[in-house]
Amino acid sequence: MKTVKGFSKFLLAGIVASVIISIILCVYSLTPIHIENPDKNTDYIWEPNSRWITMTEGIGGGKYDANGFNNVEVMENPDIIIVGSSHVEGRNVTQKENMSYLLNEMFEGKHEIYNMGISGHHFYKTCQYLPASLDRFEVTPKLVLVESAIVELSKDQVEAAINGTVEFSLSHSEGLIALLQKIPFLRVFYSQIEDGLFDLFMPELQPEVIVTPISEGTTESQINVDEEAYELMFNYLASIEEEYDTEIVIFFHPEEVLEEDGTISFKNNQHVSAFASEAFKNGIDFIDMTSYFETMYYEEHKVPHGFITGKAAFGHMNADGHSAIADVLYDVITKMEEQ
Repeated sequence: MKTVKGFSKFLLAGIVASVIISIILCVYSLTPIHIENPDKNTDYIWEPNSRWITMTEGIGGGKYDANGFNNVEVMENPDIIIVGSSHVEGRNVTQKENMSYLLNEMFEGKHEIYNMGISGHHFYKTCQYLPASLDRFEVTPKLVLVESAIVELSKDQVEAAINGTVEFSLSHSEGLIALLQKIPFLRVFYSQIEDGLFDLFMPELQPEVIVTPISEGTTESQINVDEEAYELMFNYLASIEEEYDTEIVIFFHPEEVLEEDGTISFKNNQHVSAFASEAFKNGIDFIDMTSYFETMYYEEHKVPHGFITGKAAFGHMNADGHSAIADVLYDVITKMEEQ
């Protein structure tokens, strides 16, 4: 009898704690479930018209549109689309601080820019879905803005993007897992398990990672560049431009490092040059945000990544980063129209 009473108290305490945590999460970290994208131009979309709140990294909040993307409203036939990862999706800032919203404000109705960025959709996956992203509109967008946090390409991953075999992110929108995910506490707990929560408590179960250090004295000119990977990728992108009569602009935002002496550095190497060179060769516009971020740091004392709720120069793009990219994209698009 005591055992039953003790278990009942334990169970009741767990339920009460879950309810309290779920209530707190509703105003601290509210993430709806995602469902498989019926239009097949991303792995998934968020529940249409669902609300989200983020305070774990940055402070953001808003409502997904009827298509499950982070826009104030749906645009049926935008002339510009912007695609990419969670940096473009922009849940770490408010909707009005997102680069796509800022661009719409800057153009004052001259252009309609529609944001189809989705968490987990890195450069390879975004490129894989470019044809489907263009096919979903009755009138093909004239410009595609593609975000990338990488410039180092590998042949295997490029071939996966071209062949449509990039790893797929499953959606649990039906069954028990979908039901449990509707409870904020369990959804966050499930996400943390997927992100490696147990690794913190049981590191001994993880396989040893062997890191081969770069030899002392190695120069940038000695770093291997997979030239075939760049050629394959940009031939593929050029073929999309030709087939759809559209233009592709790739914007690269590098990671910054705050040095102990107060200076800032970026992980720029010859991969940037290889990326830019092959883009130019194939008529693809490429924007390297490095110099813009550097100027922003030294003149405005701001960094493009990181938040007051976390660490400076680390993590997702902040409002200053979104603003800087929006400014540069606006100038580039304006100059393209003048040509």
